[in-house]
Amino acid sequence: MLAATSQGMVHVINTLTNTETRMIQFFNAPVFDVMYFKAKSIVAVLSGDGMVSFCNDSDYKVISTIQTCNAKVRTIIYIDDTNEYVVGNGDGTITIIDGQSLKIKSHFDAHTKGWSVNALCYVPSQNLMWSGSRDALLHSYRVNDNFKKTIRYRHTTTPSIK
Repeated sequence: MLAATSQGMVHVINTLTNTETRMIQFFNAPVFDVMYFKAKSIVAVLSGDGMVSFCNDSDYKVISTIQTCNAKVRTIIYIDDTNEYVVGNGDGTITIIDGQSLKIKSHFDAHTKGWSVNALCYVPSQNLMWSGSRDALLHSYRVNDNFKKTIRYRHTTTPSIK
């Protein structure tokens, strides 16, 4: 199990023995999320200072660290169809990262400036990615058309996408 801290660390815990096997310092800022992408054997660690670290799942060595914004990094998904990671940032932007090179492919304004992109969801059957934000808007993007925005939907409360 991986457990993040507000001091920029991730604890690696063996749930069979109920012991911590490692503690890894990733950032100086808080870790906002840790995501495991089993198909890629990658763990992504998201920070409060705009950084995303990718590490392998066998020994947690960092492969790449990328700054996606100057705010919190809130969420990340992987789109297998295009081999891309999509990052939702705290400044209202979305960053697309190439799944092979782990380099930024594109970065665009998605929601109200300064309002976090808190949720991302990919629907393969429709080839749409949805984003939700604190601005109470849901947006959809056509993945195979360079993430062209297709739908904007106003919600009455902050959206949560599952």
